[in-house]
This record gives sequence, C-alpha cells and structure tokens, in this order.
Amino acid sequence: LAEGLEATYAEVPSVRVDRLSLADAGLAGAGPGVLVDRIRGAVQGRNRMAAIVILIGSLDVRDIATDSGGEAFRSDAWNAIYGQRVGQLIAAARAQRLPVLWVGLPPPKGVARRADFGHLNTVAKQQVEAANAIYVDVWDVFLDENGGYTSYGPDVAGTRRKLRSDEGIGFTWHGR
Repeated sequence: LAEGLEATYAEVPSVRVDRLSLADAGLAGAGPGVLVDRIRGAVQGRNRMAAIVILIGSLDVRDIATDSGGEAFRSDAWNAIYGQRVGQLIAAARAQRLPVLWVGLPPPKGVARRADFGHLNTVAKQQVEAANAIYVDVWDVFLDENGGYTSYGPDVAGTRRKLRSDEGIGFTWHGR
C-alpha cells in the first residue's frame, strides 16, 4: 500500500508519503504494544501530516494468546480482544488529531482464507466506524464479475493487468 501511495503521489510536490511497514506484525500476536509505540513515535512531532493510512491483518488469522491461556479465532472473546486492539491502534494514530483511514483486507486466493479475511474485516470495520475513523472497503475491487477471486483487474489507469502475486495474498506492482 505504501509503495502504491508513493508512486501515485510522486509527481505531487505538496504530498509526501512516509512509510511505516512492519512485515511480520499483526494485532493477534502478544498484543498491540509494539505497534502502538511505533505509531506514536511516527506521528509525534509531525506538524505537516495530513492523514494516517493503515492496512493490517493478513497475519491475524490465529488465536490470541492471553494471560489466562488463549482465545480461539472467531470466538466472541477473540472478536472483543481484536476489536479492542484495533481501537488502541486507531487511538495511537489519532494522537495528532489526524484523520485515520483503515484499508480493509482484500480477498485472498482460497475460499477458507477468504472467509477468514472477511471475518477480520467485519471486526475491524465495526471498531473503525465506532472510533469515527474512515474504513476503506476494497473487497469488491479484487473480485471478478461472479464474486470470485481473480488476480487480474484494472490498474489506476484502467488497463487490465495482473494485480495479485501468485500466492494470492500479496500484490504485483500494478496491484499496489
């Protein structure tokens, strides 16, 4: 997402994209502490920031470890904990009173994984909207006309190209 935003705004001198990318981070791990601290550090003291864009969750299809053991993915307790962590991340991002845009996960290849990502999006969207942040739903953009997964679609110029990487989760350059 950051690379795509950088490329999109490369010719606009008044816009700069600062990237904070944690390839192995998620909210279903030990807790959002590291992410919250990184977000706070990134936004503190930045006077010219206009918005914060977040895309996270592809590593969160798993149980959440807690002090009392753990909560199973998709359980009511898991949903509550995950929603709380989404809220904590948004609160950290809003430290400078900036708009927060939360980009939902795109549908991956594979029916089971697609259902899992859909669940993550549902939980995140509820919390994002409750926090008065902006939820950007990209799900349908990455489906074919029959509602199934596709690796191909229009790029930003409208040309049909391969948008998704072969494993069905990541993106090609045009997909970003």
